[in-house]
Amino acid sequence: MDERFDQVEGQISETRTEMRATASTLRVEVKELRGELKATGKELRGEIAGVEAGLRQEIAGVEKGLRQEIADLGTELRQEIVGVEERLRTQANEHRAESWEQFGKVHEDMRQMHRDMQQMNASILGLHHTMTRIAWSVAITLLAGVIGVLLSSL
Repeated sequence: MDERFDQVEGQISETRTEMRATASTLRVEVKELRGELKATGKELRGEIAGVEAGLRQEIAGVEKGLRQEIADLGTELRQEIVGVEERLRTQANEHRAESWEQFGKVHEDMRQMHRDMQQMNASILGLHHTMTRIAWSVAITLLAGVIGVLLSSL
């Protein structure tokens, strides 16, 4: 049995030695893997930083282009608004001139109607005077006729 214990102790000793060697090898491999991971991480960070910088530049370029387009559109819109304002002012001035012209015509027509009414009133007044004279003449003639008949009857 001693032999078996010795064999088992030997095997245990060999297994421990193998385990230590394997652990040492694993430690070395883990260190190498950590180093590779660090290197890969640095490379990836560098690539990400490069891509990020490129994207930032691209975004800045697009932003600048969009700002310029917006500024150009604003300028165009302002010019269009100025044109529309000018057309509206021109139309308003034309309408105002037409309105004043029509007002002048209506005012002149009203003055003419007033003069015509004054003439008509004067004509009616003259007709009234003439009819009054005729009536007085008829009345005087009738009165003279009545007086003449009365005098001749006497």
